[in-house]
Amino acid sequence: ILHPTRLVKRGRSGKSLFFRLQEEGGYPVSVCRLLSDMIDVGVSGKSEFPFGSLKDVIDDLEHMASHPNIYLYDAVENFTLGFGQRYYGQKKEMSQLLQISMSLEQSVQSSPVSSALTPAEVVFVSGMPGIGKTHLVSRVGDFLSSLGCWIVAKIKFERGAERKSRQCLFSLFHQLVARIVEMKDGHSEAESSYNLRASKAISDVIDPSGLCILANYIPSIRELIPTAAKRVSIDCEMNLKPWQVTFLLSRLMGALLSLDRFVMLCVDDLQWCEPRIMGMLNEIIVQAGDNKWRCICVGTFRSNEVHYDSHPLMMHFDHLKESKHTNVTEMKLSSLSRDDVIEMLMNEMRLPRRLVLALADIVHKKTVGHALFIVQLLNSLVRDGTISYSPRKLQYDYDQKDLASVKTGESIATIIIANLELLSENDLQNLRIICCFGRQSYVSILHLIEGCPCVQSIGMLSSISTLVSNGILEQAGPVLEFSHDLIHQQVYENMTAEQRTQLQVNIGSFLGSLARLDDAPTEITSIEASVQQLNLSEENNRNNMQLGRILLTAVDLINSAGPECIELESQSVRFAKWNLFAAVEHKKKGNFQSVLHYCKNGISFLGKDIWSESQLSRELYEGAAFASYAIGNATDTKHYAEEIVEHVRFEESLFAQLMILRSLESADEHQHVIARGLAILRSLNFNIPKPTPFTVMETLVKTGSAASKYSMEDIISMQTSTTVDSSKRNALNIVGAVSMACYQTASPYYPLLICAIVNHSLENGVCVESGAAFALLGYYQIYLEGNYDSGKHWGDVAEKILERSTKPNDGRAVLTLKSFLFLWYKPLEKLANDLFDLYEVGMKTGNIDGAMYALCQYWRFSFARGEKLSILSLSYNRFMESMVKYCPSILKFLVLDISLTCELTGSSDDPYTYFEESINSEEELFWDAKEKNNSQLLQSIAHKRFLSAFLFGDFGKAATHSKEASSFPTSKTPKIQLIYHYFYHGLMAFHLYRDGEGESYLKEGKDMLEKFIIWNKHSPKTFGNKVLLLEAEYLASL
Repeated sequence: ILHPTRLVKRGRSGKSLFFRLQEEGGYPVSVCRLLSDMIDVGVSGKSEFPFGSLKDVIDDLEHMASHPNIYLYDAVENFTLGFGQRYYGQKKEMSQLLQISMSLEQSVQSSPVSSALTPAEVVFVSGMPGIGKTHLVSRVGDFLSSLGCWIVAKIKFERGAERKSRQCLFSLFHQLVARIVEMKDGHSEAESSYNLRASKAISDVIDPSGLCILANYIPSIRELIPTAAKRVSIDCEMNLKPWQVTFLLSRLMGALLSLDRFVMLCVDDLQWCEPRIMGMLNEIIVQAGDNKWRCICVGTFRSNEVHYDSHPLMMHFDHLKESKHTNVTEMKLSSLSRDDVIEMLMNEMRLPRRLVLALADIVHKKTVGHALFIVQLLNSLVRDGTISYSPRKLQYDYDQKDLASVKTGESIATIIIANLELLSENDLQNLRIICCFGRQSYVSILHLIEGCPCVQSIGMLSSISTLVSNGILEQAGPVLEFSHDLIHQQVYENMTAEQRTQLQVNIGSFLGSLARLDDAPTEITSIEASVQQLNLSEENNRNNMQLGRILLTAVDLINSAGPECIELESQSVRFAKWNLFAAVEHKKKGNFQSVLHYCKNGISFLGKDIWSESQLSRELYEGAAFASYAIGNATDTKHYAEEIVEHVRFEESLFAQLMILRSLESADEHQHVIARGLAILRSLNFNIPKPTPFTVMETLVKTGSAASKYSMEDIISMQTSTTVDSSKRNALNIVGAVSMACYQTASPYYPLLICAIVNHSLENGVCVESGAAFALLGYYQIYLEGNYDSGKHWGDVAEKILERSTKPNDGRAVLTLKSFLFLWYKPLEKLANDLFDLYEVGMKTGNIDGAMYALCQYWRFSFARGEKLSILSLSYNRFMESMVKYCPSILKFLVLDISLTCELTGSSDDPYTYFEESINSEEELFWDAKEKNNSQLLQSIAHKRFLSAFLFGDFGKAATHSKEASSFPTSKTPKIQLIYHYFYHGLMAFHLYRDGEGESYLKEGKDMLEKFIIWNKHSPKTFGNKVLLLEAEYLASL
C-alpha cells in the first residue's frame, strides 16, 4: 500500500502509521489497525498492540473475510455498546436440541403413515439461575418457528404464584390455537389450508359441548371454531375432574399433531409449577408419545431449587423417564467458557480476538462464566466508563489496571444492586413501584400511578424508557417485564419490609378506588351482575379487559401487603370484600385455583372475629369449598363447608351441605353420604320413609299416580316455564348426591329417593337433574310392578327433558335410558349403536366415566344380539387400555366378559393381566369379592360361569351356577344380562327335563317362555326370535 521508503520518511513526522493510513488512504479502521500493528513496531514503533505471531494476523484476516459487516466495514462510532441482546455459548446443547428436532422430522418423512417412529421427545434443561436456560430454549424455538413446519408455544411459571399454574398451562394451548387462527389470513395457501384442516381435526375429536368447556380456558378456540362460542355453566366446569380436563387437552393436542406440522412446547421454570398442573402436563406428554405424535416438550428448572430426592418435579421427571411413550433427554447447562466470553466481546465491541483477550480473562475470572453475571458486569463497566469509546483509537477501549481493580462482590446480587444505585432517585423510585406489581405489569396501569397522592412517582413513562434501555426491564407491547427474575428479586429484597408494605397498600387502595371496588355489592351474585357497571371515574371508555386488570391488580397488591399491615377493622372487612370480588372474576373464567386463593385471602383479612360479618364470611367459605371441590381436594372442601354449617342458619347452609356430601362421595364414603343426606332432606320436609317392601311399593304407586295426573306436555312445559332458584336446585342436587350413593351401594332407599326427586320436580319445577329421576321411575315401575307401559311412558318423558335441556346431557340419565329402560322397547342393534355413540360423545366432552360405562354396555349389548366373537375380541383389545386407565372401577366386571369370550374362541389371552398381578385368576377374583362382600360381583361371577357351562353343553353344571346367580337380589334387576340369562336358562331347563332331571325343569322353562311372550309385545325385533326358539323347545318337551 505504501512504499517502504515513504513509510520511513513519514514515520519521522511524529504521527503513527495508523493515523497516516486513516488520513491518506481512507481505509476501514480495521485494515488500518491491522497494518499498523504489523508494521509500526520495533523500538521506534507507535503501535499499542503489535501482533505476537503470524497466527494472530491470519485470525484477523479470517474474521474480516467471514464477517465483514462486523470486523471490516462496521462504523463503530455509530452504535452504543450494550450486552445481553444476543446469544452466545452453549453451542453443544443447542446442537443437541436441534438434532432431536431433526430426528423427529426425519422419522416422519421415513414413515408418514404412522406419523412418527419414535415416542414424544422430552428435554429437561437444568442449571443455576441466570445461566442462560431460557435463552437457549427460546433461541431454538425461534429458529424452528422460522422454518414454517413448526408451531412453538412458550410459558413461564412464576415464583410464589403457584395458583396461576393452571392458567399458565392453558395459555400454552391458547398460544398454539392463536397461531393457527393467525394462519387463516396467512401469506400462503398452505397456511390457510392448515387453518381449515386444524379446525376440522379438532371438531372431529371434541364435540361442541366439549369445545365450549375448553373455550372457557382457551379463548382462541372461539376464534378458530365459531360453534364453540357458547359458554357452559360454571357448575358444569366444577364437576369436571382434573383428569377430564387433561383428557380434553390431550384430544386437542392430538388433533393438531395428527396434521403435517410439528409442535414444540417450551415450559420455563418448572420448579415453580403447582404439582397437580405438572401432573396434567405430564399426562398430556405421555398421551402424545402413546399416539406417536410429532411433539417436543422442553422444560427448564433451576438446579439449586430442585432437590432430586424430595422435589415434586422429580417424581414427574422419573415417571417420564420410565414411560415407554417418551424419550427423555437431560441437559445440565454449564457456565459460559472463556472462548464464549471472547466471542461475545469480539462481536459486541467489533474488535479482533487479540484485543479482547485481556478483558475476557478478567471478566470470566470474576464471573465464573455465569451468563447473567457477565452481562450485568460488562454493562456496568460501560456505564461507569471503565469500557468507553476512544476517539484516538476509534474503538471501544479499556484500561487493564482500572479493570483489575473493579470490585464485583461475591455474587451477581451485589453487582445488580450496584448497577441499580447508578440510577437517578426518580428512576429508582419508579422501579420500586414497578417491582411491587410482580415480575410483569401493564404500562397502562403504571401510567395511572402518577395520579396516586401517597406515592412519589414522577415521570413514570420516562423512567420506563430509561429502565428498558438499561436492560433492567423489557417491554413487549402493553406488557412490561423484568429482564430476569434475579433482578426483580434483588429490587424487591433491597427495599425494607415497611417500604414494600406501604407502597403495596397505597397503590392497591388507589387502584381500588379508581375501579370503585367499595361501591360493589357484597352478594356474590350481585357482584357478577354489576361487573359491567363498574368504571373508572375519569376513564369511562376503558374496556372491560382493562377494568378487570385494574381490579385484580389492586387486590393482588393488598394481598401482598397482608392482613398484618391493616390496623382498622373496617379496612379488614373492606379488603376481604375485594378478595371476594376477585374470586368471582376468576370463577367466571373457570380458574378455580385462583378462586380458592382469593377466598382464603379474604378469610385471613377477617381474622378471629370472622363470623361477625356473617354474609361475607359465608360467601368466602362457600367460594373456598366450591373451588376446593373443583380442583379435587375433598378434605379442604369438607373443612370449609363444615365451618359454614357450624355458623349459619340451616336454610343458608344448603350449598355447604351439598359440598360436604360431594366431598364424602369423592372419598367413596357412600354410607355416610346416605345417612347425612337423608337427615338433611328430612329437615327440608322431604317425605322419605324407612325402606320396607311395603313402603317402597306404596311410595312408587303414589308417585306414579301423582305424576300420571300430568301429561307429557304438562311436564315438559314446566321445564321452560318454571324458574328453579338456587335453594331449590341445591335441594335437588342433594337428593341427587344421596341417590347416587344409594345406587353405588344397592341401598333400598334408592327407589324412595327417585320418587322424592320426581315429587320435588313436579312441585318446584323440572330441570335437567329431573331427567334421570323420571328415567329411574320408569325403571322401577318395570322392576317392582312389572308395569312395562308405565315404564315406557316415563322413559319417553325423561328423553324429552334431556333433549330440551340447554345444559349438556346428564350422561348417567342417558345411560340409564339406553341400558336399563329402552332395552325392553327398542331393537338391541339400535341400542348398541346408540351406546357406542354415547361412548364417543363422552370421549369428546371429557365425560370419561360415562364413556367407559357406555362402552362396557355396548359390548354386552353386542354379545346379546349375536355379534361375532372375533369382532368383540378385537374391540376389547382396542379399548381395554383406556378402560384400565380411566375407569378401573368396572374392570373386575369386564374381565369376566372378556374371559368368557376367550373361552368360547379358544384364545390364550389372559384378561387378568390387566390387574398387574393383584388378581391373577377368576378364583382369586371370587375370593376378593367374597372378602369385600361385593354381592354384585359375586352374582356376575356366577352368571359368567353359568353362560360358560351352558355354551359348552354342560347343562347340569350350568343349572348349579344359574341357581347360584339367581340367589342374589341384584339378579332380578332389569338389565341386558337378565335377558340372555333367562333365555339360556329356559333352553337349559327344557333340555334337562327331556334328560329326565324332573318336572320342575319343565315348569322353569315354561316360566321363562311366558316372560319372553310378555316382553315380545313391546319389542318383537328383540324378543320375537327368542320366543320362537323357546316355544320350539317347549313343544319338543311335551
